[in-house]
Order: sequence, then C-alpha cells, then structure tokens
Amino acid sequence: MKIQAKFFQVSNFLLLCFCIWSFGVVNPPTVWGQESEALKRIEAAGGRVQQISSADSTREASFYLAGKKITDEHLQDLGAVQNVVWLNLANTKVTNDGLKNIAEMKLQRLHLEKTDIGDEGLAHLKDLVELEYLNLYSTAVTDEGLKHLEKMSKLRRLYVWQSKVTEEGMKALEKKIPGLKVVGECKLPVIEPPKKEEPKKEEPKTEEAKKKETSEPSNDK
Repeated sequence: MKIQAKFFQVSNFLLLCFCIWSFGVVNPPTVWGQESEALKRIEAAGGRVQQISSADSTREASFYLAGKKITDEHLQDLGAVQNVVWLNLANTKVTNDGLKNIAEMKLQRLHLEKTDIGDEGLAHLKDLVELEYLNLYSTAVTDEGLKHLEKMSKLRRLYVWQSKVTEEGMKALEKKIPGLKVVGECKLPVIEPPKKEEPKKEEPKTEEAKKKETSEPSNDK
C-alpha cells in the first residue's frame, strides 16, 4: 500500500508540473532561449528593449533611433519578447503588411508617426483593445482607416495631424469612444495686419477764411 501511495504522489506531482508547464505559468527554457536570441537581433538592428518601471515586468521596445533601417523583417522578433506593452516604430520603414507582426501583442502605447502606414495597416491593429495611446502623425491614414479603431474602448489619445484625417472623421471617432481625445491640426485664427492710416488731406480754404487771413494785422515790424 505504501508503494502505491508513493506512486500516486509522484504521479500527481508530475501531472501538476506538466499542467504548469503547458499553461505557461513557468516559461520553458526554450522560450527563454528564443527571447534571448530575439533581443540580440533587435539590439543588433539598432532597437532596444527596456523595462518601463521597477514596479512590474512590463517593457518598452523602441526602434525610432534606428530610423529607416528598420523594416517589416525586424518586427518578427517582437513575438518572442515577453511583456512588451509600449512600442515605438516612429520614422521607420515598416509597411501596412508588416503590422501583422504586432496584431496579437498586448500593447498600450504605439508610435507610428512619420511612417507610410495607411488604412490597410490599421486593419491589422483592430484587435489591440488594450491600446491607450496611438500616434499617427504624418501618415497616410484617412477617415476610413479610423473605423478600424472603434473597438479600442481604452484609447484616450490619438494624434493625426499632417495625415489625411478630416475634422469630421475625428469627431466621428470621438463619439464612438467615450473619453477619447483626437488631436489634429492646430489652426490659428487669421490675424490681418493693421491698416496704415493715410494722412488727412487739408481741405481747401474758403474765400471767407482767405479774407480773414489778409485782414488780420501782421506782427512783423
């Protein structure tokens, strides 16, 4: 009986370990190895991954310093990096198709400013429901593309200046997402320069005024 009990204890322990391993409570060594290799490739390309705060394990991945050297190919390594919630792809050469690589990430902030991203690219981001901040400054996005963002109920800041988005498109999305502020072009009021006042022309003297001047005695001696 003792042998059977021992056997069942060991079996249950092994089963528990298998379940923990399977459901990702403990990352397998292979995952750690894949992440390490991915981080090396990201850094070699000019990107960087760093912890956002010492309070938790969330991370930021940033490629903007590498600029136009970053293409769709470099985004493939992001899937192997754990806990990335901020991503900066500003001023890179990522394309609409390349955004498929980040479609399943749990992003909260995303920078896409000064890229060639358009409406087709935003279609790949429609399931990023944790997103709170999105920068689309100087992109090819239009009002039609903003419709792909309507499920992002946590989105609070969206920047679209120097894009193809209109004021009507901005207002329409703000109505769909309560609490969202869409920032577009800052239009200053047109101030006209002050007009120069023309010097007043002297009115011609009347005959009566002329006679009065001649009749007045002169002070010259």
